[in-house]
Amino acid sequence: MAGVAALLNERMGNAQGNLNPNLYQTATQTPTAFNDVTVATSGATNCSVNTPSMCNNSIPPHRAIRGQAGYLAGTGYDEVTGLGSVNIGNFLNGYAGKIVTQIAFSNLTTIPASQQLNFRITVSGGQALYGPTGSVVVTAGGYTSQPGTLIYGGASFSIPAYTLPVGQATLTATYTPDSASSGTYSISTATAAIQVTVPVPTVNVMYSPTPYGAATAFGLGNRGGTQHRPSSDWIGHVHLLYLRL
Repeated sequence: MAGVAALLNERMGNAQGNLNPNLYQTATQTPTAFNDVTVATSGATNCSVNTPSMCNNSIPPHRAIRGQAGYLAGTGYDEVTGLGSVNIGNFLNGYAGKIVTQIAFSNLTTIPASQQLNFRITVSGGQALYGPTGSVVVTAGGYTSQPGTLIYGGASFSIPAYTLPVGQATLTATYTPDSASSGTYSISTATAAIQVTVPVPTVNVMYSPTPYGAATAFGLGNRGGTQHRPSSDWIGHVHLLYLRL
């Protein structure tokens, strides 16, 4: 059974710990996970609980020790043979525990606040016959995305520009299995950090040449001065160099 437990841990993606509660649930949900020990499968005929044989799990007499009547091997759980022997393939595929899913972020880089953030999330877990299906929702501060449906285990997201605050932002992804995966995969959550920087503005200075002796015009609205402050958003200088040819 230790070998079966090792295969189960590998399939489920983590150590399962105490298997007992899920063994009985698995036997109920997937009866073929165990080979039931019954009178018919014991090979004995005319089974009597008072006659020692494989069909009644009794203890035969031995020298000075009297025999003890056992329990008939009936359908389902028995006092001695329990749930029966394990059908490993059916047991692994029908195990009642849930696979712990893993969430991974991709394409996360440092971005300016003025840039839209595009990234992808993948969900995986264990070695089940079918991968996880369902949806993922991403939150970041006051932002909540629309549910992204998993396609081949992944979903793409875009967070609009100026949504994330400047500094380190934390993205939280929550996977919720759909009806097809709810019996196999668990709900899971993962976080990732991204650095959001202050956007660097681009200032364009437009120069309009005029005939000699007239005023010179700039797109910044500067006429003859050397400083211009159009708003509180940015402060800078315009340096004029006059060359007489």
